[in-house]
Amino acid sequence: MEAAKRHGTIISYDLNYRDSLWKGIGGPARAREVNRELAPLIDCMLGNEEDFTAALGFEVEGLDEPPHET
Repeated sequence: MEAAKRHGTIISYDLNYRDSLWKGIGGPARAREVNRELAPLIDCMLGNEEDFTAALGFEVEGLDEPPHET
């Protein structure tokens, strides 16, 4: 991402949080850490309410269920 940014490339990023991919390396806490580190490099970030909660730690009002696998 840093190299792309240096060359003027627009960077998009889909949060698309999947618990099964993160659970072996620190779960939601590690996902939040990694994604917050990447966020300043991103021009367009995509995700739904559950992704933003799980992957970045943003509390979204009105959510009743934790993120789930699709």
